[in-house]
Amino acid sequence: MSNAPASRTTVLARGLASLLGIVLIFVGLPLALIVLGGNPLPSQLPSLEEVGGALTRPDDGTLLIGIVTVAGWLVWASLTLSFLVEIPAAIRGVPAPRLPGLSWQQGRAAAMTGAVAAMLAVGTPAVAQADPGPVVRASATVPAAQPEPEPVQTVTVRAGETLWGIAERELGDGHRYPELVEASAHVVQPDGGRLRAGDSIRPGWQVVVPQTVVSGHAEGEAAQPNPAQADLEQQMSGAAPPRHGAGPSPVRAQPAADLRGGSEGSADAAPVAGTASTATTVGLGVIACAGALALVRSRRRRQRRTRPPGWRLVVPSTAASRALARLEAEGDEAAPRDLYAALADLARRCAPGALPSLRAARLSAETIEVYVVEEDLAVPHPWVPAGGGTWVLDRSGAPAGTGDGSSPWPCLVTLGQDDDGGHIFINLEQIGALQLAGAGPDVDAVLAAIAIDLATSAHDRPQVSLVGAGADLVEALGLPDVTYTPDVGEVLDRWEGSARSGSPHVLLVGTDLSAAEVQRLRALRSQAPAGALAVVSRSEGLSQWSLTVDASGGTLAGILDPTGMMVRPPLLARPDYMDLLELLRSTSHEPVPGPGWSQGARVDPLTLQTLPRKSLARPAGPADEETTSLAQFTNEHSRIRVLGRVEVTGTGPLPEDEALATELVALIALHPGSDLAGVAHLLGLPEHDVHGAVRQTQQWMHPLTDGEAKGDALHLQLEDVSVDWQHLRKLVGTTLADADSPRVREALTLVTGQPFDATPEGRFSWAINDRWEISAAVADIAHELAQRCLRAGDPAGASWAARKGLLAEPLSEMLWRDEVHAAWQAGQRDKASSVLDEAESTVGDLSGLAQEAAALGEEPRPAPAGQATLAPQRPEGVRSR
Repeated sequence: MSNAPASRTTVLARGLASLLGIVLIFVGLPLALIVLGGNPLPSQLPSLEEVGGALTRPDDGTLLIGIVTVAGWLVWASLTLSFLVEIPAAIRGVPAPRLPGLSWQQGRAAAMTGAVAAMLAVGTPAVAQADPGPVVRASATVPAAQPEPEPVQTVTVRAGETLWGIAERELGDGHRYPELVEASAHVVQPDGGRLRAGDSIRPGWQVVVPQTVVSGHAEGEAAQPNPAQADLEQQMSGAAPPRHGAGPSPVRAQPAADLRGGSEGSADAAPVAGTASTATTVGLGVIACAGALALVRSRRRRQRRTRPPGWRLVVPSTAASRALARLEAEGDEAAPRDLYAALADLARRCAPGALPSLRAARLSAETIEVYVVEEDLAVPHPWVPAGGGTWVLDRSGAPAGTGDGSSPWPCLVTLGQDDDGGHIFINLEQIGALQLAGAGPDVDAVLAAIAIDLATSAHDRPQVSLVGAGADLVEALGLPDVTYTPDVGEVLDRWEGSARSGSPHVLLVGTDLSAAEVQRLRALRSQAPAGALAVVSRSEGLSQWSLTVDASGGTLAGILDPTGMMVRPPLLARPDYMDLLELLRSTSHEPVPGPGWSQGARVDPLTLQTLPRKSLARPAGPADEETTSLAQFTNEHSRIRVLGRVEVTGTGPLPEDEALATELVALIALHPGSDLAGVAHLLGLPEHDVHGAVRQTQQWMHPLTDGEAKGDALHLQLEDVSVDWQHLRKLVGTTLADADSPRVREALTLVTGQPFDATPEGRFSWAINDRWEISAAVADIAHELAQRCLRAGDPAGASWAARKGLLAEPLSEMLWRDEVHAAWQAGQRDKASSVLDEAESTVGDLSGLAQEAAALGEEPRPAPAGQATLAPQRPEGVRSR
């Protein structure tokens, strides 16, 4: 670490002043007291008569001087004792024991001792370089230096660089950063350290770039439009789509990270198959899992609400989509809700000023337990005492609530699960600091999980600062109270001398700390108000609390000291970490242009002021679903429905596993030409299980033909099977803007709900991108028809079209606006108000429908048919004419 000259001067000045103060306290104060009051110890003990006489006779100043002298000696003794405790602790780099009743004196002693230690550190030649000298760290022993192989290239680390970035620049892929770690692990760096983890590099270090090129690494995770739309656009460039081509490309072999049954492949608009690799798990704590899921859902809802017609959301890669599916499958949303509702209720039941100091908590399937410092407090009902400061609540009797309100303990963080499956939480506000010890990658994975836990918690969050690691996580989260600083020295320089107030602040340090930095942090904590600053780091010396992690047994295990408790700690290791980052980033991207066929008429969208009057002529009205496409489709012998509840109807005998056969035939119909390995991977099944399923499925759909899977080939004949999505696309034609309105109405009759609705748990995870594309396409088709009907003065037709679109995409503000406009055009103000109420309960707020909500108190002022106005702001690239 290198400090700027001004910071160095400040540290030296503060250290010199503190050193002078320590000398004055140790030497100057006792000399002054001796001069003022003489020897503090009397030659003999006074008698009771002498004491009484001194207190009752008129004082000539002697008594006052004596009292001041005694008080001075007591202050000197308390300060000296504090220094005698703090100075040895600073030299050894361990926490100093707390002195009862001397917190103020000990805090001043810690601050002055830390300032002197910082001055001595910056005064050494090693610290004047780009990095501190000795570090204090509890981790695996570093192996002895080995002979360095001849490298192809070495790279000098510059300030702000990461191994991920170096791997992208030198090797072409950031996922290959472990190769740099492996190639450089034996190199002794200029400051004596070694490269042991992806987030521990320092400016000036040398990184060896290996000569060998490893193939088959994980795919890049750059944000991209929905891959389904590119295939659909290509298929619809002609007069009609291929029979079974209304979906993404075939699934074939391609290495990629996967989170369902192992890291095997991806279905991102490219062939995928089951290339075996190490299985991975998300492994987040119960709060982090629920928080991350809630954040992703909230941002995705906002994107869906505001998506303009003809545009598409940026979707994550298949691996990241499967991470989302894993979060949804493994997350326990009830657990954090029950915990925080119970804690909030506990705080309300405690007497004013008697809120317990919560050290830890445990959540099991049956109970919620809290461990408080004060053992003599009255335990409020319905909590019951269990001895030793433990309070227990039966979870079945926990108060109802959302658990997303204010929390009296916002720094409660998950540290893992015990042997009985209970979730263990620690209150960082109370313990002050936590050391993470163990191998570098394991500690990094646990620190990342803790960061997600604190940053995405639904209750009142503390301010979180990540130091030296996690810059990409902070960028992906995009939360104002989660920040990143590359150098702990910057944080210390900024915080020293400034008052810490407001919400608690948690510092997550991903780099090694020098002894001087440890001492400065201890001084900051001692000066800050209780609970205002908590630190989680790799280094010793900040607290007696530590979590030591070890993966030598094949799974990550941890020991929480000083309790000695065994836990399975939360972790977020790569590639799961990168998948989650890509998932988070995809929820913040602006929409991208959709396929060409989905572009409607480029006219100014209607507003309440430009709505034409209701036509007096009898409108064509909505399509009759008894005599149009829906009825025709349901009469097909073999058919597949995905525009609502998934249904597959065949003409042969039902297979033994109808659910698997249904998923298999839907996958093949939407992804024609797929191979055996790709399908097996997406279904999460061994290839031999897919063999039998293909044969049974073929007999179900076409009894007179045989389905088979030989090698990489997968033969499932579906030429005569009707798919409702493909039928809808055929009715719309090559361009939505040019499609006949009757055919568009007929196409919408096929829509009965959200795509792939009511699928069994654990199935159809491969259809995430298909679901998003189909929902957006149906919404665009419905909006185009609704706008045509409104321009023609047909509010009934517009309302029918909007409702059809809302079946597929209930969060679309443009469709809710179409429905409100239809009621407005029909003169049905009560219905318009009712629609707004329904929209608010579904979407969450009416910020996108503010004009319509405000206008409900005004008389409608319809304009002549055909009148236009200036269009609302559109995303760049969409032109109005």
